Amino acid sequence: MKRIISFSPHKTALTIAIVFAVISLIFVIPMFIGFSFIPAGVDANGNPMNSGPPLGFMLGMPFMYFIMSYIFTVIGCWFYNRIAKYTGGIEVEFADENNS
Repeated sequence: MKRIISFSPHKTALTIAIVFAVISLIFVIPMFIGFSFIPAGVDANGNPMNSGPPLGFMLGMPFMYFIMSYIFTVIGCWFYNRIAKYTGGIEVEFADENNS
């Protein structure tokens, strides 16, 4: 039985933030393609409105995921590191596989 006594906040947060940013691209790219097929609309006066894909939102979403997941992972690691002193941390059991 092994115990996780503490997490490195920066390394853990950086890893999680990159994973979340990459995962957000799985949603952003299809959303961008889908929004590009929306026809242009008109306002109440009949003037054409630009209803193209919200490019700023689409480009900003992975960065926001990166920033927010980094911040909250650092906070989570800080709490874990403080609480693990009193609870002993998370116990993990590893097993070796025999490659016969």
